[in-house]
Amino acid sequence: MNWQGSHHLERALRPRGAAARLALALGKNQATVSRWARGTQPDPALWPAIEDALGLERGTLGEPPMSPGAQLDALERRVSVLTDGLDRLAKSVAELVAITEKIVRNMKDHEPNTRVEAIPSQSQRRRAAH
Repeated sequence: MNWQGSHHLERALRPRGAAARLALALGKNQATVSRWARGTQPDPALWPAIEDALGLERGTLGEPPMSPGAQLDALERRVSVLTDGLDRLAKSVAELVAITEKIVRNMKDHEPNTRVEAIPSQSQRRRAAH
């Protein structure tokens, strides 16, 4: 059975004695570690400890599943980031509208007989093209 980090674990356990050292470091049976080397997925909660023991970069075997509380925290952080981004976007749009209105007023003030038309929307341009 292959799981997302199986090839990394298999490669890290190739050197002679690596499986025995990992089993000792984790307090696991060497047969268990040998099964991992052949493709059986270890408990995802062990991935960080396995990565540390084998000198692998964190996340090499995959990201262990998060607890519901950690998932909620992560989602709340994402919502906060998105909300901040939307607030900045709304402020930028409001500033752009104000600038555009000022430009239109200035154009009308300097050339009162000039007609300023709205830029057609994309759907209006498509309709006109057909």
